Amino acid sequence: MWRTMRECMDRGMNEEGILPGPLRVPRRAAALRQQLLTSEKTTNDPMSVVDWVNMFAFAVNEENAAGGR
Repeated sequence: MWRTMRECMDRGMNEEGILPGPLRVPRRAAALRQQLLTSEKTTNDPMSVVDWVNMFAFAVNEENAAGGR
């Protein structure tokens, strides 16, 4: 089960573009991941871990919306 969830997170945080469907919702997880990776070196904010948790949640949500596992 963990492997399936990890694969879902990996796909979600690396895919860019628009989610399928008529609403044309843009994917956000990949952009947030890039932002976190670049700012990670310059921030000492202990709450930045919450941003990572949110990014993983976005990634899984986007994969679910795209019909992934």
